[in-house]
Amino acid sequence: MTDLADSPWWLIGVTVLAALLLSVLPMPALLEPYQPDWLALVVIYWCLTTPERFGPGTAWCCGIVMDALHGTLLGQHALALLIIASLALRFRLQVRVFPIVQQSLTVALLLAVHAFILIWIDGVVGVFIGGVARAWPVLASALAWPLVVIGLDWIRERSGNGEHVPG
Repeated sequence: MTDLADSPWWLIGVTVLAALLLSVLPMPALLEPYQPDWLALVVIYWCLTTPERFGPGTAWCCGIVMDALHGTLLGQHALALLIIASLALRFRLQVRVFPIVQQSLTVALLLAVHAFILIWIDGVVGVFIGGVARAWPVLASALAWPLVVIGLDWIRERSGNGEHVPG
């Protein structure tokens, strides 16, 4: 039986690239406000399942790439992802034993922290995107969490380098 830390680097890299691609692909205007934060979901997933290979430093690097892709203040997403990756690592043993619904609620809390950090940084630099516009992606991401877990668990099992994580 393989260890959870045996997820290959290429698999982690491909999923991060897919999440970055999903974050910049245009969506229909009606669905745009509800786009899940795919990169944050992938960062949380890998921090929970393979902390030996994916941690705050990797999350920070992912955030820098996200900042460059979206043209935001350099380091904004990096800081937010670094903090939620640290929190996910801190509570990973507890979160992994939660049922999937409770995991979704925990992920929603992590993503609320992520959104708060982005709002705070935007406020400091004078960019205002307020109202409920910042809440919809958190809700959409929490609803997408079970699909992310099922999909990435399935991919890890098919790669032959992971075992199913109950959730």
